Amino acid sequence: MLYFASVDGVTVVDPRELEALGAAPRAIFESLVTDEGERPVEEELVLSGSLAASALRVTAPTVAGTGVRLRYRMAGARGGWVEVGGDRLVPLSDLGPGRHTIELAASGLTGAWSAQPTSLSLRVRARWWQAWQLRLLVLGLGVAGIVAVLRARVVAAEARMRELRAEIARRERAEAEAQQRLHELAHISRVAFAGELATSIAHELNQPLAAIVSNADAARRMLTVPGGAGSGEDVAEVLRDISSEGKRASGVIRTLREFLRRGTGDHVPVDVAEIVGEVLPVLRHVLERHRVTVVVHGVTALPSVPGDRIALQQVLMNLIVNAVEAMAGVPEELRLIEIEGRKERDRVVVCVRDYGPGVDHAVRQSIFEPFASTKPEGMGMGLAISRSIVESHEGELTVADAPGGGAVFCLSLPVAPPA
Repeated sequence: MLYFASVDGVTVVDPRELEALGAAPRAIFESLVTDEGERPVEEELVLSGSLAASALRVTAPTVAGTGVRLRYRMAGARGGWVEVGGDRLVPLSDLGPGRHTIELAASGLTGAWSAQPTSLSLRVRARWWQAWQLRLLVLGLGVAGIVAVLRARVVAAEARMRELRAEIARRERAEAEAQQRLHELAHISRVAFAGELATSIAHELNQPLAAIVSNADAARRMLTVPGGAGSGEDVAEVLRDISSEGKRASGVIRTLREFLRRGTGDHVPVDVAEIVGEVLPVLRHVLERHRVTVVVHGVTALPSVPGDRIALQQVLMNLIVNAVEAMAGVPEELRLIEIEGRKERDRVVVCVRDYGPGVDHAVRQSIFEPFASTKPEGMGMGLAISRSIVESHEGELTVADAPGGGAVFCLSLPVAPPA
């Protein structure tokens, strides 16, 4: 013990108490600071309303009075200690509804922190918009809104799907009607074309009929006229000629009948060489009358194509007749039509070339359009129908300038699949 004389008497100082001054001071929660002022801190604070301007005033009394530091943390929170500033206020603005515990520690002159922090329990009441019932209601309304939106979208999608199905059905009906109109128009075109070829058809029938009559008369004379010349072999030869000419006439009639037939356009494997061989006899009189020579090469080696035989005959006839008419002003010795066939990958290409003046570039842009014709008396439907027929066969009909002059029309068709 130490004894000192003073005005008040004798002062006693215990050295052990002086050593105790180096211990960490105890942290204290002094008051709650709000917009309405300050109030003492109770054992458990119950807070309500907005916490934006709320804070706790804290302190730590010491003998020295200086060098005191304070820090706090929320019990159970992930964050660590937060040191209190010089204003000695712990903000509460970040606290949400519910129960919280704030721990407060102090440090003295020695720098050691309180071994046992001071704790304070807080209960923050939820505002009306923070109540779980309201949150549940809002969540339910949100889910109901999402369901309503999804249902509306599903209904709209179903309505759109019905519209699309109706539109597809309408387009399919329109396509079927257009295809039917194409068949009817092609049939009318064939009938009109046959009228133009009436002279040629009559000529083709007249030749075999005249030969049949002539051979029949010769055979009758051989068999009935006394002393008629001719042996049994000669009579057999005459009868073979009659049979051959009869088959020829029958073939012309069959080709014409099929050409005029109003069919459904069934696609079957078709031999391109046979089509060329069936078309040229029908057009023979037209070719002879205009002094036009036809040269065919490359078609016999072509594979079959899927299509309607009569429709493809009509396309080839139109191209040949157009080539004949294009060379009306060309000298007779130069009137030549070349029909060439070739295979390009999985396509069969048949080209009809003439040695006329060619097709003007401005006309070429619309030559396949309906009612577009370069002939004063033409209706402009032949090439339009031909292109429609080729496109219905998944093919393509094109026109280009031929090397050395003239025009070349080429139709490209897919190769028929193997049987």
